[in-house]
Amino acid sequence: MALHTTSSRRIFLLTPIVGAFLLAAADLASRIVLYPIEIPVGITTTLLGVPALLIALHRQSATR
Repeated sequence: MALHTTSSRRIFLLTPIVGAFLLAAADLASRIVLYPIEIPVGITTTLLGVPALLIALHRQSATR
């Protein structure tokens, strides 16, 4: 199921929610992946965020 956002209002409402979820997931993953060692959250955020961005860009180009 694709989420089609046609209005800027939906995008502005969803962006902080998705961003907060991404950061919380990255923080949790950076703490538990290599348990005794904590990975910097910026590295984990990049590893989770880049694929999400690429998927979003691919879906956007596929709909045009």
